[in-house]
Amino acid sequence: MHSIKFILAFIALLAPLAGCHEKAEQYQGLAERAVTSPATVNGTACQNHGSVSYSYVIDGKRYYGWTSSSELSVSSCSDIRPGHAFPIYYDPLHPSVNSIKEPWEEYESRRGYHIPGWLIYFLPLFIPFFVLGIEILKDKQNDTSAPAHGDH
Repeated sequence: MHSIKFILAFIALLAPLAGCHEKAEQYQGLAERAVTSPATVNGTACQNHGSVSYSYVIDGKRYYGWTSSSELSVSSCSDIRPGHAFPIYYDPLHPSVNSIKEPWEEYESRRGYHIPGWLIYFLPLFIPFFVLGIEILKDKQNDTSAPAHGDH
């Protein structure tokens, strides 16, 4: 009975981590088929970690993206002005998928296991399950190490 409770507690702990694996399939496509296009800065939000809004046009349609000023190789976010041009990579089959980094570098940085931001906020909710699992293990060890009735 204790082992079932432990297994259930363990599964409950690991279930949220199942959502932490990112296949990044769209970025794999970008890495395989990338072409370049000029993009232009629309605006900056330097107080927001140097965020930079940009856009680019593919086949007459405008696409938008965000990056950080550090990705644009400038000394300071305040040096970036609307209209500043820079190259981006995009996937011709899915033009909204784009990157300023080299496509394979972008793909590698996005795929794999990542701890999602929401987990930081909800991690304290999982502590009781950890404690329950430890208590179950202690009880199981005590059950196996206690002498049977009549043994001396």
